[in-house]
Amino acid sequence: MFLWVHLVVRALEAAHSIQELRKAVDTFPEGLEECYNRILERIKETSNLKNHQKALRVLRWISFARRPLKTYELQWGITLYDGNTMLTPETKPLGDVIDICRPLIEDGPSQTIQLIHASVKE
Repeated sequence: MFLWVHLVVRALEAAHSIQELRKAVDTFPEGLEECYNRILERIKETSNLKNHQKALRVLRWISFARRPLKTYELQWGITLYDGNTMLTPETKPLGDVIDICRPLIEDGPSQTIQLIHASVKE
């Protein structure tokens, strides 16, 4: 329940007008799964195709890593995909591309990035 409240509050914080705030309140998701689906839909709708694909790579790397990944490891990891198999300073992502996946991810201890909850993997 706490996680659902946390995600709803994050959605309210993202509103940029009274109209958007009212719409968010009127359309609150009923459960955690619906909350996750809405976040993923928002990522898909607000991102171009490349950023959407990066977001999927971020979530995959975090979900399947054997240990928590450091921020820089995750940034380098999402650089590797079918269209790019080279790690060079020129292929390193600029800025914080992993922020595309917030609020599904959060900063963890020792400069790691983690899922906000184990249920995100499901």
